[in-house]
Amino acid sequence: MFFNVTECGNGETRSLQPRELYRAQQYATAVYRSELALRLKALGYEVERGASGQPEIKGYSPEYIEASSPRRREIRQHLEEKGIFGAEAAQIAAHRTRGKKLDISHEEMQRMHLRMAEQYGNQSQQTLQTASTRREQIQNRAQQYGPEPPEFSRAAVEAAITFARNRNIEREAVVNERELMRDALKHSMGEAPLEQVQKQFVERIERGGLIEVEQKYGAPDRAFTTPEMIRLERENLRLMLQGQEQHPALASLGTRRRMEQSFERLSDSQRVAALEIMSSRDQITGLDGVAGLPARDHRRRDFCRRRSAGGRPLHLQRRRNFRRAARAPPAAS
Repeated sequence: MFFNVTECGNGETRSLQPRELYRAQQYATAVYRSELALRLKALGYEVERGASGQPEIKGYSPEYIEASSPRRREIRQHLEEKGIFGAEAAQIAAHRTRGKKLDISHEEMQRMHLRMAEQYGNQSQQTLQTASTRREQIQNRAQQYGPEPPEFSRAAVEAAITFARNRNIEREAVVNERELMRDALKHSMGEAPLEQVQKQFVERIERGGLIEVEQKYGAPDRAFTTPEMIRLERENLRLMLQGQEQHPALASLGTRRRMEQSFERLSDSQRVAALEIMSSRDQITGLDGVAGLPARDHRRRDFCRRRSAGGRPLHLQRRRNFRRAARAPPAAS
């Protein structure tokens, strides 16, 4: 549980800016689930991933889980009736459908759960007995052969960090540390504790597999790129420089004049931007919106229009964090 409060230098208390707490929510969830899975396995339970990636104890049928979760069924029914979907919609539905708590004693609640368990073959007792037997086997094996070699968990964590890197770098040139750690913990859930994932994450940085990128002052966490991404971005910069003033304009003068007559609904800045792009003779033409201006005056986007070998437009693609990755220091040898 997190409290939205902090103590100032003068001893007074103030509320926190919650934006970063919300941004760290998925990372915190991954930490919690990873630790929960480890503790369940230490108790002898078999753990499997649920539909949303959550750790679940193996041994319970879907019918029993559904019957023991009336609130989940109530929320899903509300979503289906309204024709809405998604995590945010489910959270709103949970508040709107929540009724008053039943005035039932602890003893009566236990009797209700026991009756339900009997209807589904006492799966909880069977699962508990299986876990107890497995825990004894784990302890006996550890006494006879020693603890599990650390190489097993190290390999799992290395694979998890590689998965997190590939998944995030596939979409962004620069990735925040929390996003990398979040996906690494999800992938290695139940295989290694948070401390080991953090340790091997630092080792990956020291080996040059992840390169820290300079952040603005006050950034809440670090950001990283990879040597391969730096190479790709520097190649893009090289192509951009070599292709300057090397091609005919994207649109002829007559075409630009005809199009300018149909620009009545555009603002002055939009009109200038469109004409500059159409008259460009570069292989790569970029438009970088200025932060803070209204959307009607300047679209906040950054893209590159690249030409094929024949000089025609090849494709239009979004480019994010382009300059930050290209300015990152070279990887350690």
